[in-house]
Amino acid sequence: MSNLNLPFKDAFGGALSTQGKAEFTILGIPFDGKSSFRKGAAGGPDAIRQASTAKSINLFTESGIDLAQDTTIIDAGNMVYTGNYESYTTSIEHKINEILQTDSIPVVLGGDHSITYPVVRGMLHKYHPLNIVWLDAHPDIYPEYEGDRYSHACPMARILELDGIGTVVQAGIRSTTRNLNNSLHEAGVQVITTARFEEIAGLSLPGSTYLSVDIDLLDPAYAPGVGNPVPGGISTRQLINTIHSFNFSVSGFDVVEVNPDYDHASITSAAAAKIVMEIVGHIVSSRKAE
Repeated sequence: MSNLNLPFKDAFGGALSTQGKAEFTILGIPFDGKSSFRKGAAGGPDAIRQASTAKSINLFTESGIDLAQDTTIIDAGNMVYTGNYESYTTSIEHKINEILQTDSIPVVLGGDHSITYPVVRGMLHKYHPLNIVWLDAHPDIYPEYEGDRYSHACPMARILELDGIGTVVQAGIRSTTRNLNNSLHEAGVQVITTARFEEIAGLSLPGSTYLSVDIDLLDPAYAPGVGNPVPGGISTRQLINTIHSFNFSVSGFDVVEVNPDYDHASITSAAAAKIVMEIVGHIVSSRKAE
């Protein structure tokens, strides 16, 4: 585990704390070894942090939460890839479990979407069953892609093989195939396409839920810095409004696939930082309302 460099001390508008019990723990997973097209998502975690240091960042989220006063957020740094994929994913699983044992909510910054599989394995150490809400342009349910079962095109397939997975909802899907659609149907995954994205508003689920946000859910006009851009997506505003409408307990979440190598004017990184902060704000606001 690496320590954060000084330039990120003001990340997320300066909301980060160095003391006290953390309600949220940020964890970067700078890995894109399973990207199928344009690599570069390994730079995502620090690009999101960097974007969140902008002086325009407001600590007061749209749900009325002051991230410096109403909660405690720490940044645990990045999981350093040592070259062995199996040991790396095991380390991720164990780190997520370690965070959960402190009663903190993992906030994971990717990295390509393959990282969600070991993260969910870690979540299952504490939450069983665990619902999955997957916001993405792609269903990521290939049984294998170009001979790799752990490609970022496959994490949903691997997650569905795990014991303890509850309800699975995917929304924003607009790049799929007949075979993938059949796999989703056979697995009982609830799918909401981009054209019907508004139908996920107000989603209510019992128990604990892991929320995974692939930034390519957004239209490339709002998120050009991704590995696999798909035109016809939603706006950043639509996503934020949807997040605020959710009526389920988020026990952990990730924002993945930010690729700074293709990110004009840091548009994608800024959107990702905003989304992270609004999800945190929504979780805190929902807890206060209980």
